[in-house]
Amino acid sequence: MERSSDPILLVRGCALRHPHGDGFAGSMPDLDLLPGECVLLCGPSGSGKTTFLLAAAGLLEPGRVAGRVERFPHVPEGRRDAPGRTGIVLQNPETQLLCATVREEAAFGPRNMGLDETAVAERVERALGVMGLAAVAERPVEALSMGQKHRLALAATLAMEPRLLLLDEPFTQLDPQGRAMLADVVRGVCERGGAVVVSEHVPEFMDGLDARRVDMTHLDAFSPPDAAMDVFAGLRPAYETPLDVRGLTCGYRGMPPILRGVDLGVPSGAKVLVRGANGGGKSTLLKAVVGALTPSDGEVRVCGARVTHPAALFGKVGFLGQNPEAQVFEDTVRDEIAFSLCRCGLSRGDAVRRACAILEAFGLAELADRPPLALSFGQKHLVALAAMLAPGPGLVLLDEPFTGLAASVRDAVLAILDGYARATGAGVLMVSHDPRCPGWADVDLVLRDGCLASDCAVDEVGGGR
Repeated sequence: MERSSDPILLVRGCALRHPHGDGFAGSMPDLDLLPGECVLLCGPSGSGKTTFLLAAAGLLEPGRVAGRVERFPHVPEGRRDAPGRTGIVLQNPETQLLCATVREEAAFGPRNMGLDETAVAERVERALGVMGLAAVAERPVEALSMGQKHRLALAATLAMEPRLLLLDEPFTQLDPQGRAMLADVVRGVCERGGAVVVSEHVPEFMDGLDARRVDMTHLDAFSPPDAAMDVFAGLRPAYETPLDVRGLTCGYRGMPPILRGVDLGVPSGAKVLVRGANGGGKSTLLKAVVGALTPSDGEVRVCGARVTHPAALFGKVGFLGQNPEAQVFEDTVRDEIAFSLCRCGLSRGDAVRRACAILEAFGLAELADRPPLALSFGQKHLVALAAMLAPGPGLVLLDEPFTGLAASVRDAVLAILDGYARATGAGVLMVSHDPRCPGWADVDLVLRDGCLASDCAVDEVGGGR
């Protein structure tokens, strides 16, 4: 197939601002993206990768970009169904999902392109099959795991058959099977004469793809120093077993149980890692622990007390979810940290002073006056982590905490959690399918078919086989 020599994306002499931020972040790298090419954007959290993709998609407000950004996804006249649109999948899939069911979500884009229902149905079946979602086509979107929602956002974008595909940290939220599917998608777009730009903190996930690397580390990047856990010295919650789960069986209304007879203990000072495939029940386990789901059988005891309602865990449990944007809301980063301290009874002045000390320990002091929602996705994760640990909880729960984090920041998070557990005696329970933390946990478990088992090979965890 003969390909055009015209670039699908052209970037020249551009400077950009972070969305909702103050001042220019720096210069965007020049780029000529030709048909059949894949480009990998590399750089630390806050280096402007997401903003680059938003600029490339034409989604930034006027004045956010100074320079030339042009897309050439030609659509033959009179062929509204022809490939030639720009598709973007963001880090937080929940910002892109609009419909009630998986099938309706995948059909939303093609229908808005004006395709007839036969063509829509063909595209939907193809896209859901490619992303391994055909078996859950009629399932409510709200019943999906975050990893499955990410697959759905990808499928809904693929159903529009874009010629230019922009992906922001697409591999991080996927299990090994999902990452293999996405790699095949990228190859297919390029083989059909399209082009792909991928922002990714873990270049190893792109192994096997012929991708041209573009480095964005020259921008105004964020890199935290080594964590100093002295700020938590003296906090020793008196809980011998912060978490004790016995015979836990639970799930969602109208569906078979996702967890079946799960037993799990997290002793004081211990770090426990639970891995598993997308949709395997990792987030469901955490919801049951905090009382957001009522078990059909079994018992959950947190810090010595039976869990009956999330409100009963105030001050005892810290929870960091997959989407940090749902956990930050104050006007400044400093106020974000101080908020939870004020709720624990500290005066405003004492809370602010302690918040400043925590920000210093986390390497976030330079961001103290920034609005949290103006930060990069990875920086929001760090702020949410700091705010969660600030009151000194006896049990720390983390749901995929490495989403959007560069390797150096991920290592800092692991060091923070390790130091916090040692300094306070708190228990730490983390669920993740990220393979990049070998040897960190004291106990490494796998959640498969609703049950917990001891560690096994990473490629066995996410296959869903």
